[in-house]
Order: sequence, then structure tokens, then C-alpha cells
Amino acid sequence: MKKLLSISLGFLMSLSLVAQDIPDPMSIHEKDLKKKLDDLRAATNDGDKELANMKLMAALEKVVVKKEAFDYPFDSLKTMGTIQSPD
Repeated sequence: MKKLLSISLGFLMSLSLVAQDIPDPMSIHEKDLKKKLDDLRAATNDGDKELANMKLMAALEKVVVKKEAFDYPFDSLKTMGTIQSPD
């Protein structure tokens, strides 16, 4: 009985560890947006700024069409603002 309990407990603990390794899809998008935003902020000339801005806008367009994006806080994007509509 103790052996069965030990095996069951070990199995449940391993499931918990595996579940923690699965990242939230929106957090992956947030990290990508943050990198693109940082690249834009670090650009030193107009050509680099334009290219970085186009990449950021393309990534934003892909993210904002996702339903879960409207409730996700995007906390790491400190230099971008969000506007929430009451409707």
C-alpha cells in the first residue's frame, strides 16, 4: 500500500512539474513585442527606426486580433500605453 501511494504521489508531482513548463501563449507574444519595442527604442537612425517600427506593428496586428489579448495586461511593455473602452 505504501509503495502504491509513493508511486501515485511521485506521478502527481511529475505532472505538476510538466504543467509548469508550458508557457502561456500570450506571454510568448508579450516577450516578442517587448523585444521589438526595445529594438525600436534602440534604433539610432531613421532607416532602422522605420524597419523596427514596421516589425513591431506587424507583430501587434497579429496579437490584437486574438480574443485573449484584450484581457492580458502586457505589463512588460512599459513605454506603450493601453486604452480601454467602456464597451
